[in-house]
Amino acid sequence: MNPPDMLPQQLDQSDSEYLRLLGILGYVYAGLEFLLGIFAAIYMGLGFTIVMNNEPMGWMFVFFGALISLWVIVSAVLSFLAPRWISLGKNWLFCMIVSGLHCASFPLGTGLGVFSIVVLCRPSVKAWFASKRVH
Repeated sequence: MNPPDMLPQQLDQSDSEYLRLLGILGYVYAGLEFLLGIFAAIYMGLGFTIVMNNEPMGWMFVFFGALISLWVIVSAVLSFLAPRWISLGKNWLFCMIVSGLHCASFPLGTGLGVFSIVVLCRPSVKAWFASKRVH
């Protein structure tokens, strides 16, 4: 026997505003991370320039630039998905994990991460996410 479907929960005005603000700030943060990825690509390009001048030390710049670019791109994609899913009321656990990862990036990520965790842990927000879950 299947459990009865939960009726969609309605968020009160303050929770709705906080989630909307989290979405906006999350997109801004993802954009800033993409900009950081551009600087890592420039660092990698500097390494290629050094390699073209027959300096083997340039490969170190290329390697670390590629590593940083990969990390930043993955982080930016995660940071872009989280506000999207927050606005849809999906993947609460994913949003919490991304918020925890944001906390490692001081100071902007820490502020966004802590604020996100506080809002996402509210019982009314958790109930709203649970009501949106598809069984």
